Amino acid sequence: FRYGLDPFTGKEDWASLNLPRQAGTTLVLCELGRSKASRRAARRSLDLLARHERRLGEASALSLQRDHAALGHTALPLVALLTCREEQQRRHDELIGRLAEFLLRLQREDGSFFPGYDLRAGHAAGEHEALYASGQAVLALVLLEQRLSSLEGAPDAERVGRAIDRAMDFYAGEYWPRLLRDFFYVEENWHCLAARAALSSHRRPHYERFCLDYVAFKSRLILREGEVAPELVGGFGVTPLFEPHYTGTAGHGEALAAALAVQRARGEERTENLAVLEDLLGFLVRAQWDAASCFACSPRQRVLGGFSEHVASPIIRIDYVQHALAALGHGKRELFPADAAPASGS
Repeated sequence: FRYGLDPFTGKEDWASLNLPRQAGTTLVLCELGRSKASRRAARRSLDLLARHERRLGEASALSLQRDHAALGHTALPLVALLTCREEQQRRHDELIGRLAEFLLRLQREDGSFFPGYDLRAGHAAGEHEALYASGQAVLALVLLEQRLSSLEGAPDAERVGRAIDRAMDFYAGEYWPRLLRDFFYVEENWHCLAARAALSSHRRPHYERFCLDYVAFKSRLILREGEVAPELVGGFGVTPLFEPHYTGTAGHGEALAAALAVQRARGEERTENLAVLEDLLGFLVRAQWDAASCFACSPRQRVLGGFSEHVASPIIRIDYVQHALAALGHGKRELFPADAAPASGS
């Protein structure tokens, strides 16, 4: 994919391949795309990801480096491969099995994950988890478990189930200090996506609670009516003194849509979260580049429909678009369930 685009000069960035961004964009194409063009794009993207396989006996990692493999550079591509699997006629099943084995090797005894793997020395390495990667790993294991019956050469179901239990127990428990849970979290969006995916196969109430507590905290940072100018309502911002962050808004929209599905399954009241989501998606729609906002854009590039980071950072980046589309697509399914097909993996 084209990773960056300046809407005013038309300058493009084709060079900086990024495996998680590539995989995340592919995931959204498979979840929300309905056209032949989206299927073709997903197929080409998955083939590109597969070309960066690093074999480790019965396991494989995906990496752009020869000496190191990062957790997120395998976990999120595995999520994309599993989500796109049926649509792509199971073309990468053998790779899926090897990547799954690698992911299991990165899990510690307490359920957490090593952040990387030393490809030369042949062992997991690192102390601190990379942002987002642990939730992506849990989501990958949940999706893997749901497809094990038709996957040859994959890890056995009991081993995968135990790995999910340990991971969910850790992230719902000792991972986040209990004293901070009522008023502060960092970025745990992917754990909410994992909790939603697990509703049909591997529910853990305390892991679902972790997602809901996280969303409750982040929703306090969504600007509401009466606090800011009408055009800023629904944006994600630490304070009304600064312009809302489009990508932060979209990321919370993804988590909030997933949390609403979890609340529905738990029989919990959803009115407040639905109201926040409605404001949030309205803000994203207003933030999207359209003909009116693009009066000064370069005529040489197709900018319409894209998303920037925020008003002071106009560069369009593929992950900004990815998260916004995911928030809009999954959010629409929660606000207008009668119009929506079931979300893939949920």
